[in-house]
Amino acid sequence: MYHQTKEDISSDLQAMEKAKQHPSAFRPIYERHYKRIYLFVLNKVYDKDLAAEVSAQVFYKALEKVGSFRDTGVPVTAWLYRIALNECTDFFRKTSKNRYVVLDDLFANFLKEEMEVEGSLEEEWMDALKEALSQLPEEKLQLIEMRFYEGKSFREIGEILDISESNAKVRTYRLLEWMKGSVLKSKKS
Repeated sequence: MYHQTKEDISSDLQAMEKAKQHPSAFRPIYERHYKRIYLFVLNKVYDKDLAAEVSAQVFYKALEKVGSFRDTGVPVTAWLYRIALNECTDFFRKTSKNRYVVLDDLFANFLKEEMEVEGSLEEEWMDALKEALSQLPEEKLQLIEMRFYEGKSFREIGEILDISESNAKVRTYRLLEWMKGSVLKSKKS
């Protein structure tokens, strides 16, 4: 997991202010954050070429919107992630492609621990979890992925989704409760 230092955050904000006057000053933002945004997008689209294309669009839009950027106390990276989320959502909406979540054992174990479900990870439980995840709307699925697949803190999630840290936590735990109920119900059937 990546944590920005105060110096990085300050440097990003200075670069953004300079980029408002001279677009070439946006380059350090691109160089510092491209890989992170690319990996974030790749986790959504599961195609390297497509992830590169969507990531390029993210930075194009960011550069295009640099003039309207305001320092609200949220790191520039949160702003970039928000643009990336929007670009991924637009991609899936425009192409009518299905969005997939890779449910590996590690991700499933994180979810199982958080849902406080007893027992081992058997095939029946994994199938019930896959079904529960498939029923989630995109914005709720993104929340689960950011927290448990990407390991983002509630603060980071809040910054990306433009909600408070406590709201990110409440939404996550409500989702986990719903998923737990769905999984347990499915297993009883």
